[in-house]
Amino acid sequence: MYIAFLTVTPVDKGPSLSRYVKRAIKAVEDSGLKYQVTPMGTVIESDNLTSIFRLAECAVDEVRKEGSERISLCLKVDIRYDRNITMESKMKSLGEPNRS
Repeated sequence: MYIAFLTVTPVDKGPSLSRYVKRAIKAVEDSGLKYQVTPMGTVIESDNLTSIFRLAECAVDEVRKEGSERISLCLKVDIRYDRNITMESKMKSLGEPNRS
């Protein structure tokens, strides 16, 4: 299992980016992969790396369709071969994190 963290950000559109982010999230929803949107990016779970790369490309395409001419893509992937990981198992291993 692969756990990815994805951010797709137009860097040419000023301070309010929600309409562009919504387009990127739509690509995530359409992918059929398990995901969790956070305030700073989206966590994605997949059983193969190709689907994560394909999703990242689709998210960039959606932001481009919204009119951005310059886009920053950040993709971080956690790959474990020694055991199966999920978003839930990673959070469970932390116990109860502090929340302020």
